[in-house]
Amino acid sequence: MSLNTTPATYTSGQTLTAAIMNAEVRDAISGLQAAWSDTATTWTAASSNPTLGDGVLNNRVNRTGKSIAVNLTLVFGSTTTKGSGAYTFTLPVASVFSTTTYVNLGSASMRDTSASANRIGAAILTSPTTFQIVAADGTTVGSAAPWTWASGHILSINLAYEAARPMSETD
Repeated sequence: MSLNTTPATYTSGQTLTAAIMNAEVRDAISGLQAAWSDTATTWTAASSNPTLGDGVLNNRVNRTGKSIAVNLTLVFGSTTTKGSGAYTFTLPVASVFSTTTYVNLGSASMRDTSASANRIGAAILTSPTTFQIVAADGTTVGSAAPWTWASGHILSINLAYEAARPMSETD
């Protein structure tokens, strides 16, 4: 057992063995202490997809039960192509919320290093498995918003949401 599974139900007179204690106590505590792990995300745009090239896309996730925390950082490189249209990113685990629910998953900060400009925004769920960034001025972040992305520009996103299902032993 890990923190992300249902605890056992005990019966009167049941003998607690080392195996049961390890599964029910040690493994649950290990789940609380779990390190963040790298996870894949897909970055797309509405009209034509971007390519990472020599840019960096780090996506880290930490899961405790059905609680998901994500830190995603995208740094544009000199060979990164920005694509065309609004950007969409995939979630590492499907959200419990549907597309008919307005859900703010977290925050985003954007940095134009060439102009020393900063913007903030919110990560908004677009489907149970995808999200977009909406800047504080209401524009959806994409290839030309809030500016034309270029080498060195940074998009940093922090998410927290509820997973659609409990984690299985193979997740």
